Amino acid sequence: MKKYKISVSGKGSETFVFPINEEQKQKLKEIDVEKSDIDFDKIGSILNVEYLSDTEISYIGAYSDPELYHIEVENENGAIIWESDTKFYPEDNVEEYLHNDEDVLLVEDYQKGTFFTYELELEEEFNFALLNLITKEIAERVEIVFGLTYNGNDIEIFKDFGDTWSKGISYYLCEKYQE
Repeated sequence: MKKYKISVSGKGSETFVFPINEEQKQKLKEIDVEKSDIDFDKIGSILNVEYLSDTEISYIGAYSDPELYHIEVENENGAIIWESDTKFYPEDNVEEYLHNDEDVLLVEDYQKGTFFTYELELEEEFNFALLNLITKEIAERVEIVFGLTYNGNDIEIFKDFGDTWSKGISYYLCEKYQE
């Protein structure tokens, strides 16, 4: 059995999703929530939360633009045997679209670093052509690499979160489509 470590790093996001009602939506519009200089305490009072993390819905990952993420594969000796370049964008990705038909406030914490790593055991040699991305588009505003598949199999159970650091916060008021 051959062991591999796969790391996904780069620029990305931890996105916190807050479902909102009509009254909250109007208050967020009144304070022009998408301005970058608004204090979270003011927003938190409208949402009835104290911290950014006071939601059950959040997603973390590197942005899905191949120029913003980097995938690296190491063998069991720690030698890098493959790494992505800006042209790596596989065609058999698993794409999921979330919160597109809801009223939500997205709080995006722009981050850099290593988002997650995987430990993968294979009988055969690692073949990068069998690697695909799991991407999530959140309320048509943020699209991230959320995970990986290998040879059509989800390898999420082998996932550990890495180390990232915050580079800034953005707010997006997303409204459901009205006919």
